[in-house]
Amino acid sequence: SQIADERATTPLVPAAGATVRSEIVRLAAGIVPVSDWVAPQPVPASIAYDDHDRLGAILQLASVAGLVPVINRAGALGMIPATGSGDRWIVPMDAQVTVPARGGSRAGVVNGHIVTSESEVQQPLRGQALEGAGPLRWGGPFGRVPGFAHQPVLATNAACAASAATLQRAAQASRRIELTIEAVADPSVDVLDTAVIETLDRPIEALITAISIGLGPSMVVTATVPLEVLYGPAA
Repeated sequence: SQIADERATTPLVPAAGATVRSEIVRLAAGIVPVSDWVAPQPVPASIAYDDHDRLGAILQLASVAGLVPVINRAGALGMIPATGSGDRWIVPMDAQVTVPARGGSRAGVVNGHIVTSESEVQQPLRGQALEGAGPLRWGGPFGRVPGFAHQPVLATNAACAASAATLQRAAQASRRIELTIEAVADPSVDVLDTAVIETLDRPIEALITAISIGLGPSMVVTATVPLEVLYGPAA
């Protein structure tokens, strides 16, 4: 998107006293209009942007309010609850649902986050958040594989720990599998609706992340589900 392309020319720093909405409006200024939505939460002191990543900053801010940014049909930056729009699409029984073959890779997977900074008198600051359960638990079968981030705007160990916890929650939330659904085109279905897929033993609910409708009678819907929803919780 244009927001992702237009990286800031100077390092991004949260404005003093900003709310989630006012800060997102500031970051999007001159790039895309912002629709009417409410997010009065103050920007946490623990939040730290990734230098010039404007889209990443907006995503971080939206997560504080439990929101997901979307470009609405009017071309404005809107927000939808992270849990989805609340609208449900019952996938037709004759739809073609494709799930990728199950596989695994350690590449890019971490089971802890360590955030560092320095105090005003250059004392080192540090905070961490570690996976506590499951096969990816810290010190378990996966081992100890931390991700590191240096965020110089943080001024206390507590702020570093809060930032590490935010990174860890984001990593956990990203452990999803993508599936595709080909069905008769339905213009009422929208991104961040919930697709309900009936299976032989139970319904599976997937969050719609993309929809492609061509000139033909069908559409291809991309949706994601947590790994454990498809395969069950791992020991």
